[in-house]
Amino acid sequence: MIECPVCTTRNGDLSVVCSKCGGYLQARVQTLDLFDTLWALTESPKKTFKRICLSEQKNYIHFLAAVSGIGVGFTWLWRVHGGWFFENNLQLLILTGILAGPVIGIILLYLVSFFYFCFARLMKGAGRFRDAKAVLAYAMVPLMLATIFILPLELGFFGIYFFTANPSPMILKPVAYIVLISLDGLSVLWSFILLVIGTRVLFAKGRITSIVLSLCALAVIGSFFFGIP
Repeated sequence: MIECPVCTTRNGDLSVVCSKCGGYLQARVQTLDLFDTLWALTESPKKTFKRICLSEQKNYIHFLAAVSGIGVGFTWLWRVHGGWFFENNLQLLILTGILAGPVIGIILLYLVSFFYFCFARLMKGAGRFRDAKAVLAYAMVPLMLATIFILPLELGFFGIYFFTANPSPMILKPVAYIVLISLDGLSVLWSFILLVIGTRVLFAKGRITSIVLSLCALAVIGSFFFGIP
């Protein structure tokens, strides 16, 4: 809570002006710099998520969702062994993933944000919907990095066989497969941790409630992977 220096009224941590007297409590944040924000998320995620929530312009959330969506789309194709959808044509599979991924990412951003925000409201959480979208988008940063740096390695090592079950990529190059899949798993874990931290900042809830809310958001995303055959 922030105590107003003028009237001593206690306000929420994300309040810019006092709810009683209208006095300024903390500096406004106009815009966000993408690279500074990405770096700051690794150094001080709690402070950075507060800045993200205070920002008047929620810069780059659609860009982050679009790039992450490419990774999400390829991950779904990996789960369902989708190589056969494209008759083992790797070029067509990559083109489809790159074109459809951004749409998938942005749709998921709004869909997950809606449920995430509703769950938080049920638990009497503060915060705005636009801030919930921003927290989710910036929590996707590890997924975006995995899409940029790990996915090309997976495609380079395995080609179309990364998306097939016969033969399995695990049989072809077991060490490379385990290492790359482990890195993917770590990126998901990192995203989840960031989401928990961002949830605590946005909705002013304790650690357990924030974990529950983050798991609810994760369940909505998981339904995309496991609900679509």
